[in-house]
Amino acid sequence: MRPMSIIRFLLCLFIMPPAAGYAADGFTFRFIRLPGHVQNTIIHEATADSHGLLWFYNTTGLHRYDGNQVLTFDLVSKPSIHHNSINRLVIDRQDNIWLGTRIGLVKFDTRKWATTVYSPAAGEKNRYANTVIKAISAGSDSSIYLATEDSRLYRVSGKRLQVVMDFKNAAVWPRGDKNITLIAEPLKDQIWVLHNGRLHKIRRNGNGYTKESSYPMPEIAGDITPQTIFHPSGKIVFYAAQSGIYLFDPATGRTTLLPAAVQPDNEKKGRPKLLLLPSGQIAIFYNEQALFLYDINTCRLTASDDNLIENFRHNHVTFMSNQGQKIFFSYDKGIAEVTLQHSPFRNLLQTASHETASHSVRSIYAAAGGSLYISSYKEGFFRLDPDGKKTPISNAFVYRILPWKKDSLLLATEGSGLQWFHTGTQRMQPAAGDTSVLHYATALVRENDSLVWAGTYKGAFLYHSRTGVITTPDIGPVAQQLRDSKVNDILIAGNRRYFATVSGLYVYTPATGFLQRLLPETPADVFNCLQLVNGLLWAGTNGRGLYCIDSAGQIVREYNTRNGLAGNNVYTLAAQGQTIIAGTDQGMSVISEQRREIRSYSRIDNLPADEFNHAAIFVYADRLYMGTLNGITTFTMPELEQYRQSAIQPQVCFTSFATGNRDGLKYDYRLPYRSTPSLTVTPDINFFSLSFGSADQYAALLNYYYRLSASTPWQEIGQKHEISIAGISPGNYTVEVAMRRPGENNIQPVLQIPLTVQPAFYVTWWFRLAVLAATGGLIWLFFRYRMAQLLKEQQLRTQIAGDLHDEIGSTLTRIYYQADMLSMKPDDRHAIQKIADSSKEALGVMSDMVWSIDSRFDTAADLVSRIKDFLRKTEEELDIDCSIKITGNHHARPLSQMIRQNFLQVFKEAVNNAARHAGSPAMTVNIHFAGDMTLEVSNPAAGNTDRIRQYQGGQGIYYMQLRTARMKGRLDIVQEEDTFTLRLTVPL
Repeated sequence: MRPMSIIRFLLCLFIMPPAAGYAADGFTFRFIRLPGHVQNTIIHEATADSHGLLWFYNTTGLHRYDGNQVLTFDLVSKPSIHHNSINRLVIDRQDNIWLGTRIGLVKFDTRKWATTVYSPAAGEKNRYANTVIKAISAGSDSSIYLATEDSRLYRVSGKRLQVVMDFKNAAVWPRGDKNITLIAEPLKDQIWVLHNGRLHKIRRNGNGYTKESSYPMPEIAGDITPQTIFHPSGKIVFYAAQSGIYLFDPATGRTTLLPAAVQPDNEKKGRPKLLLLPSGQIAIFYNEQALFLYDINTCRLTASDDNLIENFRHNHVTFMSNQGQKIFFSYDKGIAEVTLQHSPFRNLLQTASHETASHSVRSIYAAAGGSLYISSYKEGFFRLDPDGKKTPISNAFVYRILPWKKDSLLLATEGSGLQWFHTGTQRMQPAAGDTSVLHYATALVRENDSLVWAGTYKGAFLYHSRTGVITTPDIGPVAQQLRDSKVNDILIAGNRRYFATVSGLYVYTPATGFLQRLLPETPADVFNCLQLVNGLLWAGTNGRGLYCIDSAGQIVREYNTRNGLAGNNVYTLAAQGQTIIAGTDQGMSVISEQRREIRSYSRIDNLPADEFNHAAIFVYADRLYMGTLNGITTFTMPELEQYRQSAIQPQVCFTSFATGNRDGLKYDYRLPYRSTPSLTVTPDINFFSLSFGSADQYAALLNYYYRLSASTPWQEIGQKHEISIAGISPGNYTVEVAMRRPGENNIQPVLQIPLTVQPAFYVTWWFRLAVLAATGGLIWLFFRYRMAQLLKEQQLRTQIAGDLHDEIGSTLTRIYYQADMLSMKPDDRHAIQKIADSSKEALGVMSDMVWSIDSRFDTAADLVSRIKDFLRKTEEELDIDCSIKITGNHHARPLSQMIRQNFLQVFKEAVNNAARHAGSPAMTVNIHFAGDMTLEVSNPAAGNTDRIRQYQGGQGIYYMQLRTARMKGRLDIVQEEDTFTLRLTVPL
């Protein structure tokens, strides 16, 4: 028997019995869509870690795929993998990544996000050859074993490599590989090594190792390849390059060749790849040919269907690995995932290849012998046999298939009108009569043995199958509307005929010949399909879900996405008792009228596509066939009732945490690997985002929600796998992520992680306490300052009172005595002059004191004016010449009362002193305003003092220095040769 015939036989026997007995388990296939820079490269050893994230390598380095993005690690990445030439990849139980390279073993610690190199040849001369890693294995206790090109077996011990055994001098077969090509520890402390095509068993005792057995198997002649499986039963299945696939029992030493069906056929199959599945079965895969499942315990062999292998056409698989119920295939253009899934849906003609056009199925008919007659956009009209064989019939596009007799079908085509098809002869012939008006037929319903209702792009017609006569309902005000509409479906219900069209729903009563439009008060909805259940007319619409209409033409119930329908575009309907099956654009819904519940299904439940095609449905016995955009799905209602959707739990995890501030973005990819993951947002972070995902194909099919606390509502993010947040208040939160299956309203939490948003220092309690204390301190200081100011004002008043008492009082006293003396000597003119002088002096002192405390004169301009007045008076009284020069901007410059008063007093004392020492009638005064206020008073010095009035005592210099200190200024008095100069500098 030819190999492909055997495959078809097994397919018929185990996978596709006709009409009944479908297996509970099946395979789902998908190509994992990777970014372009890795999608079109040869990928090696794709495998998943415990969180469902995919790791693989190619010539550009190591990569991690989380369903959202690919992280690449190479020579310049952080962390670096130290060498791009990778030939082995192993993930241990702690999710550490171990890489075999040409420079040794590289450990990628995912928790620390750092790499370490273990070089087995440190200090040796031929270092390059001895560092090439040929095999790696993770033991039962997470011990890492590796073998180098010089046939040494090592174990990672701490930060060094321990030599376990040296096979350099072991006996070799001429054809066998001289290296260790496989290491495995199927049982604790039992290590198996494949060296030179021969199996060796090593026993571990603590840190010691001894070779327990070697298995020469002379009949194999050293041809055992690394395609070797160590089964939990203790038996071994391996592929020998020259002779086939064997089952070996180490307990008995017996070697058995597996059945011929799975043996390699060099002309067609090539070399097999073996993989141990979690179920205990062994997967045997041949590139582009077949996938077998072999059960060691029962010796039962099953083959997958051709639909699965079809996805591997023109894709050469380089590696297989398993993760739970998944098999990952690394191939020459990417990665594929095959999942062993319990599902009621069995799919035909499905394709997952992005390079192959899928079958968009528009009509189905199941014949009694198990064959299916199918029309698709891809291959036209053809027959699909139970063994998977396809027989082309016609290129015509068949929109509807109407069973007529046991061996004949009436076909509604687009472009070829009505056609008869005879199943016995497999031939098509046009229907009788002039059917040009039925050239584009879209619907067929049998009225009786001779008459057929045919829907077209231009109305509905009644066709007589024997005479070819065509009539149309043409009574009623809406007849023209029906003639102008595309008819999508026709339903015969008692004495009424219903037409679902693109312009509404119409009903025709043959007894009266009257045509009317139902639901005239509603918009002209597009109606796609019709079904009668329990006396209610069920109508599928385009965008408004399902209407349930009673005999009076009133809508009594509606079903849409708000109450659980998978989608609002309903393309096909079928009834099974009181259960309605609706195919929509977003999956399939099953509505139980009895229980009043809706259960919806999508690709996550193994449907080939979420969108169903219009009217592509057929019921054969208890089995339903439904056409989709990607092949056919078939099931029975009992299978559907037994299926529980909760059995499918997509695996997702948090994958990265990104924070952004003025310095840019920073990413943390360690979240999946932390023992107690948590997030911290520091005050300098302006925004952050949290990504989640998985390589799991189902994770991309769900809608997601998030919230920051149990008291806040869920926020929908759709199928986006990222949460972005900005402007969040400081505090402690818990980020929760929930999912919702298509067609369901309930959401299910799947992830959570603590989040701490640290406050800025200015909103912390200690800062607020400090601000409160500082505010209190400032208030206290202000109070002390005000008290000091009040004390100063009080002291100033006291000083002014004292000055007035001393200056004015003494002057008035002199005036009193002088006037008293004048009363005794009324003719004494000299006494009268003294009274006048004393009064004038008192007025001058009074004027100076009032001016010094009057706030209206707090400017430099007022001070200059006062200085000029005093200087003019001095010139007149002392009969000397004075010149004054004012420089700098002083017109609008404010001065404090303290500076005005003291500066004027120092100036007056300086002028008096200069006048006292004047040697000639000349005095110069310079005042300059800048950052400081500078006063210079100078005159020639001489011994002549006859003209100086004795207005001052001997304490003038002392008081000038005292006043200068009050102004925080500087006073310099210099006498050089014949010039006397006084310089005062006051900071402004």
